[in-house]
Order: sequence, then structure tokens, then C-alpha cells
Amino acid sequence: MTPPARDPAQEGLHLRPMRPLVYRASPERDVASVTMPPVEAWDDGRLRQLAAANPDHVLHLSAPGVGVTAAAGAGATLREWRSAGVITATSEESLFAWTWRVGGRQVRGVAGAVALPLAAAAVPHEGVRPAIVRDRQQQLAQAGVQVEPIVVLHDGSPLFSESVNRQITREDPLLDVQVTDGDERHRIWSLTDSAALSSIASLLAAAPKPVVADGHHRLRALDAMGSPTWSTAMVLVVDTATSDLSVGSVHRVVPDLDIAWIQEQAGTELTALSNGVEGAWLSAADPGHLRWVLADDTALFGLDLAAASVHAMHGTAAVCAPIARDTCHLHSHLLPAWGIDQDTLQYVHNWTQARRVATRHGGLAVRTSAPTLDRIIDAARAGHTLPHKATSIGPKPRIGLLMLPGHSA
Repeated sequence: MTPPARDPAQEGLHLRPMRPLVYRASPERDVASVTMPPVEAWDDGRLRQLAAANPDHVLHLSAPGVGVTAAAGAGATLREWRSAGVITATSEESLFAWTWRVGGRQVRGVAGAVALPLAAAAVPHEGVRPAIVRDRQQQLAQAGVQVEPIVVLHDGSPLFSESVNRQITREDPLLDVQVTDGDERHRIWSLTDSAALSSIASLLAAAPKPVVADGHHRLRALDAMGSPTWSTAMVLVVDTATSDLSVGSVHRVVPDLDIAWIQEQAGTELTALSNGVEGAWLSAADPGHLRWVLADDTALFGLDLAAASVHAMHGTAAVCAPIARDTCHLHSHLLPAWGIDQDTLQYVHNWTQARRVATRHGGLAVRTSAPTLDRIIDAARAGHTLPHKATSIGPKPRIGLLMLPGHSA
């Protein structure tokens, strides 16, 4: 008798050992000073200053498009750094236990390589923008190295089993990076214990497909490129059971949009809000209604509309997930009805910063509600994809701690 076919969404992840590149610490080079947290608001000027201050900064590999390094020169930079001993490959292939603490939140995960196409091994929860995918392809092609992992969420039995904990307790980490100007520390161990590796493989095989938390554009770029440069992606599997993760919304900054104009639109009524109540106000929407917060550096208003009136604003039907419907309808109906060119939007993670950026551009920051982590995972596995940058799941790992070179590098 032929066994029933297994649902592809339930197939476990196969995490392979890898031999990444790491910075070689020295009296002249503090690893914290040449690596960086993920960029939450892209500021070319600030990134140029950061890279110019340190010729060994990972930005010379990861952000050639901002003028830090000519795109075609990133690969040469990588080869020079390897030759000069700025970076070096780990002594052997392995999986890597990775723990990090940022702002009081502790995250634990296991990093390794996953065979491409990665889309067959992990479930996305957000859509992508083709232009950004092309940018990621260019960076990966020119630099020949993945400077940060694609982060996926494992919600099965904890990966940090007794055997894994025993090894990382008794051994010094491969990397121990303390960021002096904040509550941030990253520690990475090379996992060589056979019991630990066997435990991780079994737990991943028995678990449902992980859900992508961060790196959707890089995933698409790597899958599109494939051989001969890339056969695997560097993936960090975050253990949700033992991690303190947060979920926030990513704020849209709409240039050249003002409160007075919105108030003039038919059927639009705004509610003046006080600072600090935005999240509570968004979560208190009546059934059948959608809410958004609109603000610049001085004004703060709430917009509450019946879903039916939003649908009537624009003829295009929206296919929205059961979560993040406010973000979905913002893009499918509200912004088109207002005549907004969505290519002009900026995406900013910090609400205060988003309001400042909006003021500089004579526009408004738009805030939406953030779904819970469990609902994101469930919606993704049910086949629902949220809009591009609907959520921000963190804290994220630091860029440049582990780097996976391509075949040509």
C-alpha cells in the first residue's frame, strides 16, 4: 500500500554543516566595530560615514550601492581581506549555535546551510518588491558572499536540547561580541558534538517547515541566481520556544501628503490622538472597520473607516490575509485612491524616526497594527502572504558575524 503523500508544508528542514568566514579579532580590529545591526532606515550618507571610518567594515561588502565601494569592487575587497587575514574561514565545517541579546531580549538559534531553492524548504510570510530582489542579486553576484543569514522560525520542540546546552556550556564560543554602546551581545559556538548534531537534525526533520522571519528578498535573489555561484543559502533557525521575540509594524512614510488634504476627502473623519496611545487605538477597531494612525512630527491623528467604504474607494479587489488587513488595504485601496505613487514610499521601523522623516519630506507617517507571532506563522503555513514589509520580527542578528562565500569566492 502506498503511504499517503505528505503535505509539503509539513516537510522538515535539512540544515547542512557549513564553513563560513569570520572576522579575525586583533588589537587593531574590534569585531563589534566592523559589523552592524540590520539597517532599519536606509540613510546613504550615514552609511558612507560609517564605512569611511573603518576600511574593514562589512558595509564594503554589503552595501556597494550606496557608493561605499563600487559594485564591481566588492568581490575584489573580499579576496583582499582573505589574503590579508582580515577575515578567515572557520577551521572546519559545522553547524553553529548562535545566541544574542539586544535590549533585554534573548534569542537562540542554530545556523547552517540549506540547499537551494530555499523556497522549497521554508515558508515566506511577506511579499517582495522585484526592484529590491534585483538589488540583492547584484550585491550577491559582485561580492560573492552572504554577509548575513536568512532568519527562519522553528516552532517545534526546542533545538537547544540537553546535548547542545552541554556543549555550549563547557566550551568557549567561536565569537563573543559585546557592543559597548548598548545592551547587545552575540555569542556563536561551532557545534561538533555528534549527539548535539543528531538531535538538531531529528528535531528539524520532525517539525513543520519553518517560516521566514527576515530575508525574503535575499531568498528570492539566491533562488533566482542558483548555480554556478550559489548552491546553498546561509540560514539561521530561530528557536521560538526559547527566544523572546517581538513583532512590530513597519511604518510607511508617504511624501507630499498632509492632514488637511485627507480631511477634505469624502467620508474621511480623523480623530486627534495623544502620543503613546497609538497601539491601543489601533487594536480597538470595531468589527468590520479598519484603522490607521497618520502623523508627522507635530500632528497625530487616527483614521477609522468601514471596510466596505475602503473597498468602494478603488475598483481593484484585494486578496488579503486574515491578519494585517489594514496594511493590505492601505496598499490595495487607500493609497491608490489618494493617488500615491507607491514607489515613493519609505519604510521605517522606528515610529518616532518615521514621523521625523515624514516631516522632512512634507508628508505623513502611516502606522498599522502588528499581528502576533503565532498568527503570522499560522497564516504563512495556510498560504497567506502579507504585503512587503508588513512586519518586523526581532531582535535580528548582527550583520557580518558569519559570512558564507559563494563557489567563485
